[in-house]
Formats: sequence, structure tokens, C-alpha cells
Amino acid sequence: MKITKKDFGLGYTLIEIENDNGVKLRVSDLGARIVGLLIPGEKTRDLVVGFDNAQEYIQKDLYVGATIGRTAGRLIGGNFKINETIYQADVNEHTGNTLHGANGFISDKWTFSIKNNEVVFTHTSPDGEYGYPGNLSVEVKYTLNNDNIWSVEYQAKTDKDTLFNPTNHVYFNLTGNVENTINEHMLMIDADEFLPLSQHSTPIGIKEKVKETVFDFRQPKRLSEVFASDFPQKKLVDGIDHPFLLNKTKNKLDAALFLPKENISIEVTTSEPAVIIYTANGWPDGLDVRGQSSVKHSSITFETQVAPGAVEFPELKLGTIILKANETYTSKTDYKIKF
Repeated sequence: MKITKKDFGLGYTLIEIENDNGVKLRVSDLGARIVGLLIPGEKTRDLVVGFDNAQEYIQKDLYVGATIGRTAGRLIGGNFKINETIYQADVNEHTGNTLHGANGFISDKWTFSIKNNEVVFTHTSPDGEYGYPGNLSVEVKYTLNNDNIWSVEYQAKTDKDTLFNPTNHVYFNLTGNVENTINEHMLMIDADEFLPLSQHSTPIGIKEKVKETVFDFRQPKRLSEVFASDFPQKKLVDGIDHPFLLNKTKNKLDAALFLPKENISIEVTTSEPAVIIYTANGWPDGLDVRGQSSVKHSSITFETQVAPGAVEFPELKLGTIILKANETYTSKTDYKIKF
């Protein structure tokens, strides 16, 4: 194992972990984000989307690769009740909803420490920040091991009951080039159900079976089939931007992404009950990404979390995102790289 640090611009740091197989994980204290996940070969290939310095993230897209919090996904109207008190989180002025915790965490400079094959980021979100109660202490640990598994572990505590539902906004393109769409990638999700969305990309309060829909990924499916379909939920967002409710089948992957013609894959296992799949439907054509010109559907996320709608639709039993005072939140997601 080898760990190095270098300047990432604007006072931020880039940290690289390289394992004994030549796989490299690059992370930064800007938003506790993943910047790169590189595999060796005739030519080194970066499997995730990222930019070369902090300034580019700030100018182009702070969501890319970032730790998302306090609450990943959308809160309808941004309001929620805890212990009979109603709170109002900051909302998007166009939609009236809170997206990804009102942009909390993604632009923050996190404190970090390095030990062996891990980088530990820590951050404190003060009581009332973005409308959320409680002083929240958060730890995000990135690990790369010699089995080529990149792990993301979260831990958090609050001094007042609050909402907490973090995720990582990593974008994958296994070709290593965002000028290529993900059409030829194959997706597997061990989920019998997904949550249909409204025109504002918020859950409408029902679960829907994936069976006999183009969102049935229980067996690997080529994404070109999804993009070509006239399935109403696909047409609504011009791709996928949906929560899938994981079956949590014993000894089975929760999700996976394959590029068959090049024998590259990412296998996802998580402690979380859901994964939000987003296929970069809104990415602008021509965005400069490390000298490449991006296209729509150029990448895909695996945002593991409790599904959005948990607060608004308790009858769906999606899980809780309330973190009680002085209790410890923990979560872990593994991404195994095969090549």
C-alpha cells in the first residue's frame, strides 16, 4: 500500500491510496469526495467521473463524487416533524423542495487523517445549519484494500434528534471516457420494487413492482434498452433517477455494473435498504471533464441510502432517517472492482 498527498488548489488536498495491484483511489477534503478510481492496464483507466482540481468542481459541479448530507435525495417542501416540532430546511427556489440536504457537506472543507489504507474525513454541522436541528458530528472513512474493494463507511452523532441520511454521489463510466454513453453497460439491481416519481422527481407515495417493466434489473440488462423504451417513468426523467428497494437477499450482490466487452465490473453491497440510480440525464453536452467532452447518459450513480419518501410516507415502511440524540449512526457500502 502507498499513500501520497498533493495540493488540489484553493487550499484543498488530494490524497491517493494505491494498493498492491496498482488500483488507485483518489479523494479530497473538498466535500469528502472521491476524485478518481483508476485501474492499471495498457493505459490507466479512471472508472469514475471527476475533475482535475478544486476550482473545476466549484465551477462545474460540486455534486460529483461528493459526500451528500445531511439528507440525500429530496424532501418534499423541505419541512419535517420531530418530537412534535416542525422544522423547515432550506429549499430550492424553483421546486420548493430540499435537494441533498440543501447542498450541505459538498462545499465544506473536511478535516482528514490518514492511516494504513484508509482516509478518515470528519466534519461538524452546527445546530440549525440549513434548517436541521442538532450539532451533528460526521465521520466518513474511505478504504481501499488488496481485494480491490473501495469501501465508504459513515458514522455520526447528534446532540439533538435530527434527520440524517447520507450517501456518496460517485458517477461511474467503465469505459473511462465521458464522451461515451453508458448504453453498452449492463445493470443489475436485486430489487423487486421501485418508487415512482412525480414531475418534480419526488416519490408519489406508492411502491411499484419492477416485474414486466423496463426497470426490472434482477437479471443484468443493457442500459440502451432502458433509454430506448417508452416506459412512462423512464420518459418522465429521460432515463433513471429512481429509488430501488433492495431485497437484501442473503449471499447476493445488491447491485452491479458490467461492461461485458471489456470484462470490467463494479459490484455493490451495502448496509442500506435502497439505492438511487441516476443516469446523468441532465448532464450538459460538451462539459469539459479532464479534456473529454461529456454527453447525456455518460455515467451512472449508485446512491445507497434510505429511500426518499421515508419522512413523507411512513406507511410505505421505507426505514427511518431520524437520528436520535447521542445515538450513533453507522453505514457501509462496498464497491468491488473487477477487471
